[in-house]
Amino acid sequence: MERFDTIGYWSEVKLDIVRDHATKYSTVIEAQKRPRFEHIYVDAFAGAGIHISRTTGKFVRGSPLNALLVRPPFKEYHLGVLSLLRRSEAGFNYHSGAHFRQIQKKRATLMAANSAIEWTNSTWNPLTGCTKISPGCSNCYAERMAARLRAMGQPNYANGFQLTLHEHALSMPLRWKKAQNIFVNSMSDLFHRDVPAQFILQVFEVMAKAHWHRFQVLTKRSSRLLKLSSDLSWQTNIWMGVSVESREYKFRIDHLRDTQACVKFLSIEPLLGPLGYLDLKGIDWVIVGGESGPRARPLQSAWVVDIREQCNEARVPFFFKQWGGRNKKKTGRHLEGRTWDQMPAYTVDHRAHQSLGARRYPLRREEE
Repeated sequence: MERFDTIGYWSEVKLDIVRDHATKYSTVIEAQKRPRFEHIYVDAFAGAGIHISRTTGKFVRGSPLNALLVRPPFKEYHLGVLSLLRRSEAGFNYHSGAHFRQIQKKRATLMAANSAIEWTNSTWNPLTGCTKISPGCSNCYAERMAARLRAMGQPNYANGFQLTLHEHALSMPLRWKKAQNIFVNSMSDLFHRDVPAQFILQVFEVMAKAHWHRFQVLTKRSSRLLKLSSDLSWQTNIWMGVSVESREYKFRIDHLRDTQACVKFLSIEPLLGPLGYLDLKGIDWVIVGGESGPRARPLQSAWVVDIREQCNEARVPFFFKQWGGRNKKKTGRHLEGRTWDQMPAYTVDHRAHQSLGARRYPLRREEE
């Protein structure tokens, strides 16, 4: 599979759109002029699906969005690299733009794109929308992306960034047969105070059934996570993480540590300042990254090196995601001359967690 680490977050959102519509429009088109062909949409990441016109200042649709508006609909939607496709002997027949192809059914090999997020393979958003809870939310990428998708008319974002449940998306991972790492709710927070507990249980039931995948759940609402933890089915394929952007929010690590999750990780992104000492007992993985985007706050290398050294001393896998900045592709993700892509073992020794005892930490009052 091809990784799209440098494409940017937009590629991940396009993948969500494609999967959503591929599910809805999976029936064979009956009105084909040549039955040996299927209508298939292929996006090679040649450009964004929407942009702002420099002349009018209005949103302008790109070909990824136009593909969803074509009737009769395409049978399948795929994101990939055109050079990886086996071209049919008859060649490509263009239809309404460079991305619209008719590809011979038996000849075409289509590659699905992976998430642009370096530490996962795919994303799954059974709910979208959120509210800001701490300084790490100030320049929320998901909020900016939701505004774009709403302007595009994408149905899952009709409410913009208001919290919205999508029950039709609950079963999606069960249809993905190839085992992969799946980031749960890249566009929301599963433990937001307005998400019904029953819906959270449903998400966990799906993750347990889709046992061949590894699900990576991330939250800033550690208080509610801890409160609900005993009611959740913690299977070994469910990785639970909390975001910690500054030393004021290290209490989230204590909450995570006291859950029954089998694999526990920290997402220290965006890192906004030095964290000082980190208690990494019972923590299986640490991700560190800088903020990206037009208003990105700076990241200092000393903050990152200090966390890496603590991980090395505690023998906790360390993953450096990015330096960030206005152009994260330019700043890259090398730390002291190399990349750091360590991952936790898929089988965790739980004796270390059990030895921590049943300590309880006071819940912090947060805007959940």
